[in-house]
This record gives sequence, C-alpha cells and structure tokens, in this order.
Amino acid sequence: MVCIRVLLVDDNDAVRRGLEVFLDTCDDIEVVGAASNGNDAVSICQMLLPDVLVMDVSLGKEDGIDLAARICGEYPQIRALILSGFLDEALLRRALAVGIRGYLEKNIPVDVLSDAIRSIYVGEFVFGPTAQEIYKRIRPDSIDDMPQ
Repeated sequence: MVCIRVLLVDDNDAVRRGLEVFLDTCDDIEVVGAASNGNDAVSICQMLLPDVLVMDVSLGKEDGIDLAARICGEYPQIRALILSGFLDEALLRRALAVGIRGYLEKNIPVDVLSDAIRSIYVGEFVFGPTAQEIYKRIRPDSIDDMPQ
C-alpha cells in the first residue's frame, strides 16, 4: 500500500495538532512534519520531501499561496492543498495560477480532507463547495470538467 507523506503548514498550533491527530488514523497517510511558518516549511520540504502540503492561506505575516508557489516551484513533485477559512475569487485565481491542486474551507468534515489528500496525490484537483461555486463563475467554459 502506498503511504502518502504529508506536511501540515498552519500558524495555529491547535489546528495543526488536530489535523495531525485525525490524519494519524488514516493507514495510507503519514504526517511527516508540521510547520507554523514558511521557513520551517521550506526546511522540512528540503529534508523530507513530502508528497502533499496541507496549508493555510494565511500564515501570520506570510502568504500561503506564495509559499506554496515557492515550494512547488522548487519541488514540482510536491502537490499543495489549501485548507483555509479565507476564500474569495482573487485567492482562488491566485491559487490556480501557481498550480495549487485543491482549495478546501476549514469547516469541511475531516474525512473530506483525507479523501482530498488522496485525490491530489494522484493528480486530481479538489475544491470545497464555495471554491466550486467561484470556479464555475471564473471558468464557465470548464464546468463539465470541473474538479469535484
């Protein structure tokens, strides 16, 4: 069985810990590290080369989308998933432009997160309900091909 190696990046310790506790219950997902800021995330990626980043868009003074672009630019095999309470059209456009594979709101059921990690790992895109609605507005020509 394949084990998907995940790095959690969120400036909120309780969120990081909660995600780690949940993901540890998944046999096919291993949390290889957790970071609260961009410098730590980059260092962990250099050392451990995770398969998937699960990260917030807001990391205190840092921008999660810029960080994902930096990491995925240096390590194109790493796929990024935004898990955030912040979402608007501009954020989704930026996320898509830098190659982020998924955007979920933090109020999703936890099993949706583990399924999203699996989907992103195999190359699919994953959007939460609000992101799907925004995607329909900004890419009406692609509605039939829209990631679920």
